[in-house]
Amino acid sequence: MIKDLGSVSKVLSDGLNVVLFPEGTSTNGEAILPFKKTLFRAAIQCGVEILPVCINYISIDGVTLNKKNRDLIYWYGDMKFFPHFINLLRIKQINVQLSILPAITTTKMTSDKVSKVAYESIKKVYQASW
Repeated sequence: MIKDLGSVSKVLSDGLNVVLFPEGTSTNGEAILPFKKTLFRAAIQCGVEILPVCINYISIDGVTLNKKNRDLIYWYGDMKFFPHFINLLRIKQINVQLSILPAITTTKMTSDKVSKVAYESIKKVYQASW
């Protein structure tokens, strides 16, 4: 992640937005993992706000998301990417709830603090469906 910090900072300095998944890995959706603070440094260095966004998956093809069907969406562990991606493309409809949360000002904050604030704001609205 450190090697990407310069690239992210450059893009932010150019006035573009960047989407990051701060857990730094993928999961089965049962819980939110602690956020990696490294890439938050780019926002701090550039003096830009962070806009936390939380995606809650609700249903797949009309069936409420549950432990039996979640692997159609979530890619994690030792799952092979390409077969998972092909199966994902076969899904006709994924219903999600997208929560756009209050922006976090990064001025005079450490990456550790920004990471914790972002984590807590998302944790409040995240809900595993099972």
